[in-house]
Amino acid sequence: MAGENNYYLSDKKEYVAVDAMKLVAAYLNMSVHFLIFEDINKELNFWFTQILCRLMIPFFFLASGYFAANKLNDKAKTGTYLKRILLMYLIYTVIFFPFVVQEYQKAEYSLVQGIIFFLRDFFLVGSYFHLWYFLALMVAVAFLYVMINCWKLQDKTILLITGVLYCIGTMGNAYRNVWVHIPFINAIFSAYETVFKTTVNGIFFGSFLVAIGYYVRKNSDKIKYKRYWAYAILFFLLMNVEEYFARAITHHSGQSMLFSTPFAATALFLMVCFIRLPKKLIPAGVFLRNMSVIVYGFHLFIHLKYGAELSGYVMYGFAYYLMMAKRVTILAVAIVGLSRLKLFSWLKYLY
Repeated sequence: MAGENNYYLSDKKEYVAVDAMKLVAAYLNMSVHFLIFEDINKELNFWFTQILCRLMIPFFFLASGYFAANKLNDKAKTGTYLKRILLMYLIYTVIFFPFVVQEYQKAEYSLVQGIIFFLRDFFLVGSYFHLWYFLALMVAVAFLYVMINCWKLQDKTILLITGVLYCIGTMGNAYRNVWVHIPFINAIFSAYETVFKTTVNGIFFGSFLVAIGYYVRKNSDKIKYKRYWAYAILFFLLMNVEEYFARAITHHSGQSMLFSTPFAATALFLMVCFIRLPKKLIPAGVFLRNMSVIVYGFHLFIHLKYGAELSGYVMYGFAYYLMMAKRVTILAVAIVGLSRLKLFSWLKYLY
């Protein structure tokens, strides 16, 4: 193999570390919903869930753009890719639909209101809290396909367009409270949010990250091994500074989008990409990658279905997180393992 300093990303033959990181990312993202350290220290919980863990979904988008890059010049392959994500989105929507109905009943929506809100969320927001990712990924990939094949845009132009969209999305997310005192801009954001609820979606959030992943893959023969861990630390520190700055000026805790996030996430992704592991671990990597989808897709199901049984625990905190992680891990291992048997091969549609 080429020497350390001459090792290009195009030389990479396995992505076991990326697969493993996807599973880590799924568990870290899960901790956001369960406020993992809220019962220990609120500031620690804020830092962990609102800064560190906010790198995880961007990592998913980057990886998706990277591995979908070779499909995006082919209409049939792109269609197959989008259909697979759509099928997962539909299946998980069905799984979580009873909980949607319960929430609508608690809100005392009429039948007509419930149908309107559900259709709006299904097509424009996400059919359930965390399922927005599947919808956003489909939109981001489809948007990238259109820019590449229909609009015939150059890669750098695509990055510019999606980068501007990301900046607009960040202004409408992390810095939303800055604009509430400017009537005209506030009116625009308010009108937008009436329909789309948030800028954390496929256009304003996912498209830029997927485009970066696509760009990295297309230029993998030019991307040389570097100490990307140092860049990851540097940009992560910048994320810390920006997050606390945003909290100070907006008086709002918890932002999904920061200007510094794509830089930190890209450095993290490149760092993980360049980790070299034995090829014999590839099957294990595939298993972990499949598990990551199950953990992401089912963690709130475990919470909603069985959380109330844990009457000895507050519905958040470290102990509760460990209990939920244990249960969703058992479920993920069971689903991925059983799906390898012919009788249960249909379970593969869950990941």
